[in-house]
Amino acid sequence: MTRKTKADLIRDLIDATRANQVATDKMDEAGGRALGVNRTDGRCLDLVDQAGRISAGDLAVAAGLTTGSITAVVDRLEGKGYLRRVPDPTDRRRVLLEVTDEMRERSW
Repeated sequence: MTRKTKADLIRDLIDATRANQVATDKMDEAGGRALGVNRTDGRCLDLVDQAGRISAGDLAVAAGLTTGSITAVVDRLEGKGYLRRVPDPTDRRRVLLEVTDEMRERSW
């Protein structure tokens, strides 16, 4: 058995990371197709699902989008029945976003 150099190990790690990214990208595409959403909307759904509940502003930051873009994303996802706006229990002036049971059922 040949011992690998540090450079070989780094190259192997880079190759494995790139292969993982391609596989993840394919899974994201398949999930988006199954739900009938584009990549950005799918990523935002995932971020909301991971957060449990999140404000639109925090979602914009997490997704790297403007608040105007997030409004359009939320409107589309709410229209599909995947996302809902709910009152913030600690601040009645604020609204939070959460995924719906329908989204969870369809994504499984």
